[in-house]
Amino acid sequence: AAGAGPEEREWLEEKYPGWNKTWGKCWDVITDNLNNGREDLTLPETLPYVCNMCQLPIVGTPGNEWNVQDYPLEFEGRLYHFGSKADRWCFEQDPERYKEHQSLIDRFLSGQIQPADLPGALAYMGLGPGEMGKDAHDYAWAAAFKKQAEVA
Repeated sequence: AAGAGPEEREWLEEKYPGWNKTWGKCWDVITDNLNNGREDLTLPETLPYVCNMCQLPIVGTPGNEWNVQDYPLEFEGRLYHFGSKADRWCFEQDPERYKEHQSLIDRFLSGQIQPADLPGALAYMGLGPGEMGKDAHDYAWAAAFKKQAEVA
């Protein structure tokens, strides 16, 4: 995998109008950090909160009108979090089927993952540098932005 360089961002904006005002802002920060020698600032410090149904991060769409929303539900004394009304609805249809599932975040918070930090979580999932790798093109896409800035 690789990041979103100038050509990719142009394509994304054409196909998904407003992309640069939302997701593009995230890539701006990543690109600036990489071009300033701060790859460490592009890496996560902890785990994102995930939906108890689909297991995807509950993040919403970034940008000036950030719209993240949690759809919580308390069931038998446990608080569940969902990324959409549809995810919560699925749970409500058969809570007995889903109520015992422990998400990665649940395992992290309950102490099942040790050490209780991002490296511990990655080790728990069996992910090391060999499995995760780095950018497929050694951040050439970010360097393209640096070249554009130097020309301007």
